[in-house]
Amino acid sequence: MRKFAGFTWENAATTHAIELELTPKSRKRYRQIILQYRMNATYERVIYVAHNQSLKKLLESQIHGRMVPGIQKNGAPQKFDVIGLSDLLAQSQRNTAHIAREVC
Repeated sequence: MRKFAGFTWENAATTHAIELELTPKSRKRYRQIILQYRMNATYERVIYVAHNQSLKKLLESQIHGRMVPGIQKNGAPQKFDVIGLSDLLAQSQRNTAHIAREVC
């Protein structure tokens, strides 16, 4: 089964795949998807946005190839990144507040 990114983000030099994970898949399916991304030169970077912390840990363990105790990025392949949805939204709120202060 061929995998297409949920979203893509392109700039002049790179193309990123962005995956919004709301529900977990089987470990076998994650291994298949991650392998496809690793072998696909189209995407320089793959960013997973996980709905909750347990899904974030599951994704990190599949990217690392083993279970990781907590959040650990050391040794993760540079092509992949996992961020929690709540972390992403909080960062967005901070950026919006910062821009609003600059405008006022």
